[in-house]
Amino acid sequence: MRQPLNHLVEGPTWRTHRFGSSGARRAAVTLSLAAGALACSEGSTTPATQGGSGGPPLVSAGGGGNVAVAGASGAAMGGGGASPNTAGTAGTSELAGGGTGGNAGIGGSAGIGGSAGIGGNAGIGGSAGIGGSAGIGGSAGIGGSAGIGGSAGTAGSAGTAGIGGASDAGWVPLFNGMDLNGWTPSPGAAQYFGVSQIDGGGAIHVYPTQPDQSDQPPATLRTNDSYSSYVYHIEYKWGTKRFGDRKQTDRDNGICFHICNDPNNVWPDSIEFQIGSQAWPGEWVVGNIFMLVSSTRAQWPNAMMNGQSVFAENGARKSIGAPHAGEKALAPSQLNKNDDWNILELTVHGSKDAEYKVNGTVVNRVFDMECNEGGTWKPLDHGPIALQAEYAEVYFRNIRLKMLP
Repeated sequence: MRQPLNHLVEGPTWRTHRFGSSGARRAAVTLSLAAGALACSEGSTTPATQGGSGGPPLVSAGGGGNVAVAGASGAAMGGGGASPNTAGTAGTSELAGGGTGGNAGIGGSAGIGGSAGIGGNAGIGGSAGIGGSAGIGGSAGIGGSAGIGGSAGTAGSAGTAGIGGASDAGWVPLFNGMDLNGWTPSPGAAQYFGVSQIDGGGAIHVYPTQPDQSDQPPATLRTNDSYSSYVYHIEYKWGTKRFGDRKQTDRDNGICFHICNDPNNVWPDSIEFQIGSQAWPGEWVVGNIFMLVSSTRAQWPNAMMNGQSVFAENGARKSIGAPHAGEKALAPSQLNKNDDWNILELTVHGSKDAEYKVNGTVVNRVFDMECNEGGTWKPLDHGPIALQAEYAEVYFRNIRLKMLP
């Protein structure tokens, strides 16, 4: 399994100038440098979709790192009375202290060109610069450890999240908000998946250009990589268009995980996390389990409720799946929201177990997953993850994954 690469954003190139001792000139240049720092914090990055609280639409990692652009000495800016050619100790009322994201940005302990000047040990793009040490989805967004102004200003101590909104480290984005890099459609199905802007960010758009009420086939879009133990986060929102023989029915979609055998099948052998808008206890209830197609099986804890066998944490376990094709395991309630974003989390530990969570509530669970490969039952402990196109327009955003031990 490939590990994702860390993407670095190149920082701006700065020049060191010498200034006279005039306080007015120092102040003017300080403001000019501050504006330049802010401009660079936006203009030198590649836009991406904003998905988290506080995360900006840019940056995958800090830009610049520990490499200082200026030399070991130069013109002091903000220095406490230092001469034009001598690094000052940092003014207390100009851009000093924390700088832009770093620990000693503009006007740091040695001014521009000093040992902690712009681009110094922790300047723009330093250990907690734009995007911070965790970049997209990381634990520190724009603002780093001190933000603009640092100890002499008023900026906060840290951004709450990078792109994707994850509040802890370890999340890997599976969708970049701009294109379908890292994904493969089922054969002949590329036109059924696109990227559109909705609610301020990019989303995978299922049936993006197909006319409403037209006849369209089902399809899948899968990750190029396989995964074994992880937490998978995704958000979905229904569109308005419907297709095929379900033009007037409830809506249906799903996430297929641990795909085994041939991944190119429109209905691949896998286990499905059902997405749907049908009233409980229907087929298309979000959080239902479907065993696809006839080559997977597992153990499912259940109990009787309102005449239905439903998921129960401490219920008796029974075998579901093969030899039955497409067997369903019912969630105890329908938590789908038709007109808003829904949040799904799938937590998987190899072949041992998988937990389904819908809008913060655990609604299903399965154990001891297996796949029949060439006539032999084997532990179903890894595989690609696929999104479906199943006769209803839908959007997917904030798709990310955290690997588990």
